[in-house]
Amino acid sequence: MKAMRDAGLNELNISTGDNHQAWVPFDIVLNAIGAASANSINSIIVVEGYRESNFKIGDVYNNRRFQNLQRRATDSENFGSVGVMNNIWIPMHLHANVTQQQKYYVTAEQANLAKGCDNVLTTLGLNPYGQVIDCCGLTMEYIDSMKLGTYRNGTLKEMFNKQFNDFMKIWLWVDGPEKILYFASTLNHQINFPVTISHPCQACVELYKNPIVRETLQKNYEKVVPEIMLKYSIKLERTNAERKIELSY
Repeated sequence: MKAMRDAGLNELNISTGDNHQAWVPFDIVLNAIGAASANSINSIIVVEGYRESNFKIGDVYNNRRFQNLQRRATDSENFGSVGVMNNIWIPMHLHANVTQQQKYYVTAEQANLAKGCDNVLTTLGLNPYGQVIDCCGLTMEYIDSMKLGTYRNGTLKEMFNKQFNDFMKIWLWVDGPEKILYFASTLNHQINFPVTISHPCQACVELYKNPIVRETLQKNYEKVVPEIMLKYSIKLERTNAERKIELSY
């Protein structure tokens, strides 16, 4: 962890819950969180959130080791902070027993007002196979278009820049997957806006993997190109201005 800190890491997020703990026990998560904190790296434990889960966020707060780590971080300015948050967990296959409270499901009205996805075009990740991913979403491994290629020394800039030749990713950055999926549903009566989407990543999978949605968008995307490119220019200008302000502090 010291080597990671010296390389520039300043925050560590680790997910846990029923699905994660099938492979990584919670004690191992606490080992990593404790080591991060001891090396002045802020950390957050992210707990899978869904109705059927056995491991809940309360199990973290009630864990004696976690309490001690959090107390140590609070009492000393030399230690990185230790936090916890609940995050919506989404089904990864058709037969997954994963449901949410009704209030978390996205309605058509909410989808039409959705904002763009700020992960695509701005966030590069590296998966265990050495592939560069231009998204950090939950379903990134299910979408081939989110893989930019295998990392080789000196290729990162080229891979980053080629994203901007992909209109779909620009559209995602501007409008977000939920709004795009809703747009498709208004053009094709075979697409009923899903009532079981509780996370933008689920909508993104529909855009890329559902053949009816893909065909509908391919036939109609040119209708929105001028509007989306105008929005893209405005958002890009605003984003760059905000970054300049941050750098000036």
